[in-house]
Amino acid sequence: MPLDPEEEKIFHVGEKTKYQFSQVITRYLVKNNLSEAEIANRLGLDKNATAKLLRGYVENFSLDSLIAYVDKLHLPLQQAQSTNADVR
Repeated sequence: MPLDPEEEKIFHVGEKTKYQFSQVITRYLVKNNLSEAEIANRLGLDKNATAKLLRGYVENFSLDSLIAYVDKLHLPLQQAQSTNADVR
């Protein structure tokens, strides 16, 4: 069943937000000169899931899980939210 226009808009906003959270995590990795294995360990993810997350393939991640990952890295949610304004 196709989405109505309002549902489609909400879906796209949610996916964009998830992608932006993945980019916050990726920037954290780069800024702190961490390996994928180190990020995987900190987030409690396996290697495959971490690779997908860092490359922006977020369709299998919930928004709640991405928020929890940002929290595990002790990143302020304001940083992720300000990124939302930057990426358009």
